[in-house]
Amino acid sequence: MITLLDLMKDLSYGELAQFKIGGLKPGEFDSEPDPTRYEQLISAVNLGLKEIYKRFFLSSKEIYIQQYTQIATYVLSSRYAQTNIASVEPIKYIMDTVDRPFLDDVLKIEEVYDEEGNKLPINDITEDLSVFTPNYRSVQVPYPDDANTMAVQYRASHPRIIYTRALLPADVEIELPNSLHEALLLYIASRFATSIGGDQGNEGNDYFQKFEASCNKVDELGLEVQGEPGDWRFDQAGWV
Repeated sequence: MITLLDLMKDLSYGELAQFKIGGLKPGEFDSEPDPTRYEQLISAVNLGLKEIYKRFFLSSKEIYIQQYTQIATYVLSSRYAQTNIASVEPIKYIMDTVDRPFLDDVLKIEEVYDEEGNKLPINDITEDLSVFTPNYRSVQVPYPDDANTMAVQYRASHPRIIYTRALLPADVEIELPNSLHEALLLYIASRFATSIGGDQGNEGNDYFQKFEASCNKVDELGLEVQGEPGDWRFDQAGWV
């Protein structure tokens, strides 16, 4: 696992050296990136991590939903999380905790289980017990019941890195396999180069092609670390 500082240094000495974006001085390996560019760099890092997490199954999470008879569709949004004291929603059906708050990090709903641990069919109109997913972060229950709960497993994105003036890049860990480190650098470089335009915009396309090739190589070598849905469910804590 690497830190945000490691990533910034790799970018500043490597793919972004020509843009002088990082503020690091060549040869001075103890120097720090220019703090005035943190926000710009972090935005690109967040976008790169989200793109890689979409392509590779790197993180799975499970949340628990309390059903209500009057609610048929349950949106996986922090507006409905019990720990979100800022939300004014009258019913908060996401049963998260302070230690494990819901972070609005849903990429795709993978599986749904009832309160007894039985896997429910999804989007199957021939099954009476089927639930439905009208969009990537919603679960529709045909016959909701106040006495029932359900567990929703989903493919999660990387936790968003939030920029603040007090942020210390050396303390921010990037949750990414070593096999995808190069791909992240190439994706970030492609965004910077493309945003500049002109000849460097063309270079951005070249970087993106290298990013695609790097991802394909990881896939071909079988270096993706996360299993398929169902393989990881009982490794999750708190639901039996």
